[in-house]
Amino acid sequence: MSDFVTVATIDEIPPGERIVVEFKR
Repeated sequence: MSDFVTVATIDEIPPGERIVVEFKR
């Protein structure tokens, strides 16, 4: 489930922010 949320977030935010999302995950 976390993977699905992360992917959805990556699609909405820039690649740079994606790193922050995965780190907080």
